[in-house]
Amino acid sequence: MVALRREPHIVELQGVVAQLVNAEIDGNGQVAGAATGIGNHATARNIIADHCHLELEVRGEWPAAVEYMERRARTVLGRVLVRPPVVRSRLAAPTFVDRVHAAGYPVLAHRQPLAWPVAHRPGAFVTGGLGTPDLAASAGFYGVWSSRPDLLPGDTTFGGRRYRLEGSHRGDRFASRLEGPPDPSLGRATDGTIRVASLPLAVERDLEARTVRIEVDGAATTVEVDASGRGRSAFLPVAFRLGTIPPVTVNGVVRFEVHGLDPLVLVSDPINMDPRDPPQPLASPPDYGSSLWSAYGPYETVGWPEQTFQLNDGWQDDDGFLRDLLQDMDRNEAQLLGELRARASARLVYATVTATDRACHAFWRDLDPQHPLHDAEHAKADRVGQVLRRFDDMVGRVVAALAPDDKLLIASDHGFTTWRWSLHLNQWLVNEGLLVLRRPDIAARNLHGFFGDTHYDDVDWSQTQAFAMGLGQIYLNVAGRDARGIVRSGDREALVARIRQGLKAIENPLLEPGEDTPPHPVVDVIDLHSTFTGPYAKEAPDLQVLFDRAWRVSWQTALRGGMTREGGPLFEQNRIPWSGDHCSCHPTVVPAVLFTSWAVPTAPADRPWHVRDVAATVLAHFGLPTDDLDGQSLPGAR
Repeated sequence: MVALRREPHIVELQGVVAQLVNAEIDGNGQVAGAATGIGNHATARNIIADHCHLELEVRGEWPAAVEYMERRARTVLGRVLVRPPVVRSRLAAPTFVDRVHAAGYPVLAHRQPLAWPVAHRPGAFVTGGLGTPDLAASAGFYGVWSSRPDLLPGDTTFGGRRYRLEGSHRGDRFASRLEGPPDPSLGRATDGTIRVASLPLAVERDLEARTVRIEVDGAATTVEVDASGRGRSAFLPVAFRLGTIPPVTVNGVVRFEVHGLDPLVLVSDPINMDPRDPPQPLASPPDYGSSLWSAYGPYETVGWPEQTFQLNDGWQDDDGFLRDLLQDMDRNEAQLLGELRARASARLVYATVTATDRACHAFWRDLDPQHPLHDAEHAKADRVGQVLRRFDDMVGRVVAALAPDDKLLIASDHGFTTWRWSLHLNQWLVNEGLLVLRRPDIAARNLHGFFGDTHYDDVDWSQTQAFAMGLGQIYLNVAGRDARGIVRSGDREALVARIRQGLKAIENPLLEPGEDTPPHPVVDVIDLHSTFTGPYAKEAPDLQVLFDRAWRVSWQTALRGGMTREGGPLFEQNRIPWSGDHCSCHPTVVPAVLFTSWAVPTAPADRPWHVRDVAATVLAHFGLPTDDLDGQSLPGAR
């Protein structure tokens, strides 16, 4: 959401025009503006356009903080810190917010993607959004604690970690640990990862009063539990003291939900960096995050605050997920509207809203009667509609807060389609002899295992020509470029053609009679090295697979697991709540949408309006040059 302000008055804007616009494939496999992913920037020219999005995701490469590490910390004997880490934003070119600010205009930007760590910009009030990690340097790992005797400690598929609550002789007092950031003074675990700091977690329940008291390192809160066995704590401050010399304290905030009293079940959100004293800058000016906390109340700082991981793993239900989503929207709106008034001099106001995206991911099954998890009774709650109406209400209040000459532009970077079936790309490559395994079977992976395993010893690189990772990306094992590459430059074109033709010919024989899912999952395979231009094109994957409606690349392809040398299955029905998607889909299947508060004529047939055009429109409004952008300004921007 972008507001272009001429006068600091709070009056009503008139009229909204809505049009479908062309989306785009980025270097990380999602339909979006170019190069929005944390991993690979494909072209510096297009990065500007990526920050116009109302909804933005990073799905191609999940690791967060490690991708931001410009220089790792150096210690002596594992404890003496002789060089602190240097962390930088992964953006390789200035966003349109940066450009407008550099031209001397005051700006207000809330939840700006990929801005973390946020650089101090005098005259700019900015908070980071998507891409901001949690305190454990992840994209949003969570914890589950239970007194259930059958609970198996360990990792969930989607980034959770299960812990046993050890009880006292009374049976109502329990103890465990809350794990936080990596602590180099603790050495390495058997899997090679740095051990993490932790704090004592004490839990006491009162079955008669229906309360649970939670204490972490001296900070305590009491949760009142409703008749359904649910309740949510306040935010608790936590301070992890690393054993380095000199000592380092890392401050965060964490919140718990009670999901049952007997047996007792607790689920934590990711540990957020505390905006009042963050280990890395979360805002500009540096104390802006703390000011927002004081003015509007506690809030989450992690870039992906929604509970999609918990929902997929079965540690959150639909009503709890929706409730959390709407509460997030309330907090974000309170900050945005309050700051629109408090920062009346701002001439560019930018805000990212992700709740609409997360609702469609989680509840598209309600909109698709042919989805494997569709339940007609469940669909009556209209959960997607609730979120969209809530967003529409917010837009109305934003419109009312703007001046008559202000311009309001709302753009999504993609639409949505149902996700009924998955294709295991790596298994197809194995079946074709293009990916050769060292072992008979590669077990299914989870997010923790994916991040921890960086050696790829299960692949025979001396015989492997291609492998898939991320959301529909295929990498060729190129000689002279990759450490153990075997594909010669003269063989690349024929290999790309073989992969494209083979994937487009795949047909699913498992469709039910009457099911309208397209039998051929793959619409096209794009050679990204001939599609992208600019100094970062070489960092893109080689190929991007684009799927038809109701299809997506499988989770295990993204996590590089679930393969067998003996010709394993290619197709899998999607039976998790994450039931709608756009990642790895062909852009024509999930067109974006554009709303403007001024009349914009219908685009020419040979040149539809494009998501890239938003950045050009913003810069043109301020009279700034756009000749280095791929997009063009919408008419009437001035």
